[in-house]
Amino acid sequence: MPRMSPMWWENEWRKMNPVWRKGESTDNFYVPHFEFIKQQTGRDLATAEDFINSHPNKAKRVLHQASSWWRGWFRSPTSSSPPKESRPLVLVPLCGDSPIMRELAKLGYEVDAVECSSTAMKAAVERSERTLPAELFPYIHLIWEDFFSPKLWDTTLKGKKYDVIYERQGITSINRDQRSDYAFLLKQALKDDGILYVEGIFRTGRVKGNKVAGPPFGISRKEIQHLFPTSQGYHVRCEEKTDAILSLSRDNKVLRRVPKELYVTPFDCVVFKENAVNLELRDKLKAESENRAELKL
Repeated sequence: MPRMSPMWWENEWRKMNPVWRKGESTDNFYVPHFEFIKQQTGRDLATAEDFINSHPNKAKRVLHQASSWWRGWFRSPTSSSPPKESRPLVLVPLCGDSPIMRELAKLGYEVDAVECSSTAMKAAVERSERTLPAELFPYIHLIWEDFFSPKLWDTTLKGKKYDVIYERQGITSINRDQRSDYAFLLKQALKDDGILYVEGIFRTGRVKGNKVAGPPFGISRKEIQHLFPTSQGYHVRCEEKTDAILSLSRDNKVLRRVPKELYVTPFDCVVFKENAVNLELRDKLKAESENRAELKL
């Protein structure tokens, strides 16, 4: 397996190898993800207004007040422009040229999207300019930077907290030994009552050289739970989906052989704290925590 790095991903984007992004090219591709989040948290991401209205403390909630106007796709503040309307903030880490950024802007969110590949950034700009109404341009901020760069967190994203983090195939595209640091950064960026969407990946099959079909690495529900533990107040809810594992033959399972064939099965996960869910679900979470504590005793 090659070592992932900003330069490696830039080379992949130049060769247009990250073909799994085609899975987001259909209309309303995000709807099943949003429906799963709603089922698990009671929060509705269908529109920014629905997301706000489904907040358990919406009457006391103070929305982000934009203090500056950003001109163009990349951050360059100018004091001569009028302030923008308030919108819930969304972070899209390792965004590539994903259409989720444009869809979120259409739904009423303000989006910060981070990507290390200049080729991917150019593709995101071109697609946005071609498909997004001009009046929505100021609500997407494309940030060309390594997500792990101290500069990013000391300047552009310093002190920022997000209502939603949309993490699709980012954590499965970095080296496994970077996952704990990546999770730490996501925790710092997520509001205490925020929602983190994570796409898990069951993955089997071989990778030779630099030929990666789909996200390089898989990630399980157990690992996501380890990265966002209950001891820190996090709850992790994932789809019960094991298609890729079931695709393996009995012999391969018993002997733990990795087949040449590639099986990739994504599944939805949502990470949140009790403050993020409606009151009915909050009571349910407390009851579950109490039951776990009793079982340990």
